[in-house]
Amino acid sequence: MTEKYAKQLEIEKLNKIIIDNIINNISAEDFINFYIHHNQKETLEHFGLRTTKQLTKVLKLFNYDFSKPKPSKFKGKAAVRSHESYL
Repeated sequence: MTEKYAKQLEIEKLNKIIIDNIINNISAEDFINFYIHHNQKETLEHFGLRTTKQLTKVLKLFNYDFSKPKPSKFKGKAAVRSHESYL
């Protein structure tokens, strides 16, 4: 077994531990609500996830509905202001 392969196995074991920890200790509702109300980076940091692949895996395990778009934080606000708003 090469050193590179051994490191990859170690990383995969650590990733599994992180995901199992979340699944066993955090409710699906709490995790999904946090994800909906925060950005991806905040979610990764808050739950100790290391990659977006891990985040996606946890969301799938919690049966998150990917067909619904995540609500925008800027809903109801104009994306571009008119020049009049700067006067």
